[in-house]
Amino acid sequence: MTVLFRDSSDLLRKQAAMILASLLSEDFIKFRGSIMLRFIYLLGDPSEPVRSFVECLFARILHSRNATMFSQNFLDVICALNAWHGLVNFQGAQGNEDFSLQGSSSRRAAIYRFMLTLMSNDQKFNVCAQIVTTLLAAFVDAEEKIDLPATTAEPAGQALSDGLALLCCKEMRICFTTQRAGEDEDGQADGTGDKASAEAARGVLSSILKRNMCENIVPVLIQLKNLMEARHSPFLRQLRHC
Repeated sequence: MTVLFRDSSDLLRKQAAMILASLLSEDFIKFRGSIMLRFIYLLGDPSEPVRSFVECLFARILHSRNATMFSQNFLDVICALNAWHGLVNFQGAQGNEDFSLQGSSSRRAAIYRFMLTLMSNDQKFNVCAQIVTTLLAAFVDAEEKIDLPATTAEPAGQALSDGLALLCCKEMRICFTTQRAGEDEDGQADGTGDKASAEAARGVLSSILKRNMCENIVPVLIQLKNLMEARHSPFLRQLRHC
């Protein structure tokens, strides 16, 4: 049934999604593995009715059942959408090569943005850490280093490009803010918060974020920059922007 997600007919893709969604809602089938990755593939469908239906399925049913499904499987999604097998512990592309979006960076970006909009700040923070310490670090790790891709067209190159783009996107940057939603510039939540305690909490959070940036994120980016400079990598401009 999921093979029909790649059919040329918009109507057939939507009907296949509706039938499987009905089975999922009744727990006749489990939402995991290839079924999950292929539904996520439909989030980038070129047809607006198909895409809207799948977005509603995620937002109203699937995400409410498991709020961590996107954050727990984010790297598998990156690998699957780029048909990349480079990360040993993340083999989402295995068996799903026909459901990749190689060469369609805009469709991949739309999927990532939708996934991020349903995540909490903590989940975004964890995804950011995964991208840096697992995806990007794989290219500079001394023990199990993956060769730096030479072009942006190959699967590893697209995965690397996606990782760097995700670190820059506004949906990801929000997880580094020290001001919570609903607080005004004085640090008061809807006018009822204690300004002094809010400032103290903001100071602690800011310290944690800065420490994480200094200890976990910046060192990997610097190592990657040095490697790219030595190799005259086509990704160097994107890394510098990041």
